[in-house]
Amino acid sequence: MGAGIPSKMVVEWKEREHDAVDALALEDEGCMNALRDCGLKKFFLTSYLRAQPELLQFIVDAWDVDNQVFRLRDQTLELDVSDVYFITGLSRRGARPILTRSRPSGEKMGEVMDRVCPGAQFGRNSAKVDIATVPDLVLKVILFTITRTAGVQAPHEASKNHLLLATECLNPTLFDWATAVTTNIKRQLTKCKCGGVKQFGYGSIVVLFFLERLPIFHIQGAIVADPLPREPRMARWAALMPRRGGGQQMAWRPEFFIWLRGY
Repeated sequence: MGAGIPSKMVVEWKEREHDAVDALALEDEGCMNALRDCGLKKFFLTSYLRAQPELLQFIVDAWDVDNQVFRLRDQTLELDVSDVYFITGLSRRGARPILTRSRPSGEKMGEVMDRVCPGAQFGRNSAKVDIATVPDLVLKVILFTITRTAGVQAPHEASKNHLLLATECLNPTLFDWATAVTTNIKRQLTKCKCGGVKQFGYGSIVVLFFLERLPIFHIQGAIVADPLPREPRMARWAALMPRRGGGQQMAWRPEFFIWLRGY
């Protein structure tokens, strides 16, 4: 399915943070050290953007499923690992983690729970762990951050794979999260474009990719701070469009997208 062809359904911006737990983690040295050691700290510390559903819909419609690139009129944009690295601050060193698929394991889910997070409970009508019930704060924060990187539709629940990955993070093990997230973003874009799913878990990242690469999307009068050294690009845009509101008004009229599509 080429670019410019509308996706088969309206795409929903699906991102969630866990404010109360995050606040506790910020005050806990063990949490911060664990996130740093596995390459997730910068991403954890960077907030999501305020939802921009119209822009996200345009971006999904611009996705060329066959060639795995964005097409905008006569311009081609390719999202690569370096883009995700600079936007998010996710590590790109180490082994590539498995974020969404299952992995071979001789243990059943209940056995993994008993070993990794005793006392945790399954989610309601779910075969996954309700992360909020995990007693250990460090493990809980790691799991919430893993599901955020995975862009899953239920970021409050952890699969068996996520539990196993979290134990590796706590070893500690440094992972190449940037490559795994880049692959997942492209997979979700393809599913959304083809109608396989309607909830997109990486809205902030792909919107920032367009804002960083295409100045035409900058709203006149909006002031974007210069990035600080070693700071993820997401941080300066999150200050401009904070998730809870405030900041500067960023909105694109329908006529703007019609013009961009060349209708």
